[in-house]
Amino acid sequence: MCEFGNDRAYVPPGFPWVVQRIWSNRAAWAGQTPCVPADSPSYFYAAAVPTDTAMLDLLGTPQPYPAVHIPVGTSGTVAVELVSNGSSGTMLVQALDPNDLTNQPPHLNLTLDSTVGASGATLHLTIQKLTGAPAGAEPFLLEATMNGRQTISWGVTSD
Repeated sequence: MCEFGNDRAYVPPGFPWVVQRIWSNRAAWAGQTPCVPADSPSYFYAAAVPTDTAMLDLLGTPQPYPAVHIPVGTSGTVAVELVSNGSSGTMLVQALDPNDLTNQPPHLNLTLDSTVGASGATLHLTIQKLTGAPAGAEPFLLEATMNGRQTISWGVTSD
């Protein structure tokens, strides 16, 4: 989960080597930067607030997963919460279909009502489902940038 951030490699003070950050459930539950070791005590992110649950087979066994139910050919809107544990400033938020990153035809057309906001703000993401994936779920990315740092979170639509 930490390998996609632009701060995935870290050189701790007084340490001569680069360290790969790894995910820590303990840090995440405490509201701290979940990718440790942290270079800063501040943490921020943009997260979709799904209103539905879908049964997804992500690891070989169907499991309930928070999702936004949007049938192919329709649109829906999901709230996007901007959160931080003390970071001040404005976040720049971008919504992406992962297929955009690999030059594949997109499954989703994503439009935010605003691309900036501070912690505590709620943005609204309109999702138009263009096509469906064989698995019945289409992921999307939310990228938040503040003070030169970036975080990424995932959301899922179900058919």
